[in-house]
Amino acid sequence: MYNVATKKVEEKTNVEEEISVEETENVKSKQRLATWFEWLQLLATFCVPITIGIFTLMNNYQQITLTKTQYETGVENRLTDLKIVADNRQKDLQLADDQQKENILVEYQNYLALLLLSHQLRTNASSETCHVARFKTLSALRQLDAQRKTYLIQDLFDTDLITTSEDRDLPIINLAAADLTNLTLDISSNSNCQK
Repeated sequence: MYNVATKKVEEKTNVEEEISVEETENVKSKQRLATWFEWLQLLATFCVPITIGIFTLMNNYQQITLTKTQYETGVENRLTDLKIVADNRQKDLQLADDQQKENILVEYQNYLALLLLSHQLRTNASSETCHVARFKTLSALRQLDAQRKTYLIQDLFDTDLITTSEDRDLPIINLAAADLTNLTLDISSNSNCQK
């Protein structure tokens, strides 16, 4: 009996050792799983913020690039707009200058017509009338461009207020100080009106 009891105790001890070994292995296995799980949790804990940080940096870079492109496009558009405005301003100034010169010529022609009709400048020219006509003529010539100066001189020539011949002592309007550069005159034919 002692043998049987010893055997039973030995078997019990063997079973307990086996259970103990199995439990130890189970505990070690669980610990390994827990260790792996902890590592995965730790890795996830670090990866999520790193991923968010990388995404944030990429998003910021894209927005900076987009903003820079929009800024450069805005600057180019602004420069183009300024060039268009400057061109339009220049055209407006040219048109205004052209209109002013045209008004000066028309005003002078109206003055000349009034002088010829009401004061009979060609036949009854007083010294004062000649001086005023000369002053108005020189003033108009200084303000006109070459083409309009040509029209004005041609009008004066056609009305015999200036001449090219030596047969008249003094012209009615003396153009001695006038700037007549860049003019193209056709003085070979006089107007068709009878004098």
